[in-house]
Amino acid sequence: MKIIITERQADKLFGDKIVCKKCDHSWKIRKNDDHPFICNICGWDQKVKRYKNKELLKFWKSYE
Repeated sequence: MKIIITERQADKLFGDKIVCKKCDHSWKIRKNDDHPFICNICGWDQKVKRYKNKELLKFWKSYE
């Protein structure tokens, strides 16, 4: 028997989507991400519950 679910349902079931507690930005966890719990918009780290501005700057500099 096969069960078909939507992508939204899968995100709820498997928890691979993170929502920032500070700015409500959301993203999916990627395997190659060095800091998967840091919000790319405001720099809030979901695990340690504080801002990580240095890692945020490194992230955005890699796109220049």
